[in-house]
Amino acid sequence: MTNTPSYQNPKVILATTPEEKKKCADVRVKVFVEELGYPPELESLDTMDAIATLWLATCEKVDIKNNTITTIPVGTIRMLPYDEDDTVGVLSRLAVVSETRGMRLGQKLVEAFEDGVKDAGKKAIMVQGVAEKRSFYEALGYTVEMDETYIKDGSPHYKFWKRNL
Repeated sequence: MTNTPSYQNPKVILATTPEEKKKCADVRVKVFVEELGYPPELESLDTMDAIATLWLATCEKVDIKNNTITTIPVGTIRMLPYDEDDTVGVLSRLAVVSETRGMRLGQKLVEAFEDGVKDAGKKAIMVQGVAEKRSFYEALGYTVEMDETYIKDGSPHYKFWKRNL
């Protein structure tokens, strides 16, 4: 038997309360700043949550050593408006904490996001995704607009689209 915590029962909810929205921001800081090494300003100066729709993924963390089960935030995603076309939703800040990767939480978050985009009457989704995640987005039906990367937040990115929702 291992003393390493395990994770179970993932859920994705629409983040509507200030507490849920703070948990989304906390997940992004953990993933982007602490795990991936982006500058803290990436999140501390970001004001887009005020106009975003946010989703929060949680899991039960099972700690056998201490005999506890705690529900913790483990992922987030947000929808932003697309300045050039109000029929497009922008997928932004998809993040899943490293301990829970492999549980398909990224896919679950994108599925919840896509349902929300459709419910909002949008017809397409645009993503500015890091280049190393190209196969993830393509597996979910997104296509690259131009097959060349550009630098955003210090990392190579592609612009992905999913049209005709």
